[in-house]
Amino acid sequence: MTLIRFSGPQADDEARSFYTFLLDHEELRSRRVKLDAAAIEPGEMGGALETISLVIDNVEQLGSLILAYLTWRGTRPRRSPSRDSGSATIEHQGTTRQLGDEVKPENAEEIARSMERPPDETA
Repeated sequence: MTLIRFSGPQADDEARSFYTFLLDHEELRSRRVKLDAAAIEPGEMGGALETISLVIDNVEQLGSLILAYLTWRGTRPRRSPSRDSGSATIEHQGTTRQLGDEVKPENAEEIARSMERPPDETA
């Protein structure tokens, strides 16, 4: 299972928007995309929908997901640097990567490959 977690003041809206974007994405919509409630911390009211989960089978699909996120992010209004605009983190096979503003679409494949765990050689 691959997860994308959103954080920041607009996390719910961002997660819903990207979820809708993924449902329209030809290659990724069949990956069992789900919008999940974030874990509720003690003292929180709950109800936040900040995590998207989907089944990714190979590095090419992971690259497509990263590229889809970066493409979607490029369609979002820019916020001023002084405001906390939030962020997204992708988790795949135990590897986590922050997808900040410095990440460019041309780096999607390289990021995907760096997150892909080599096959277990003991099998």
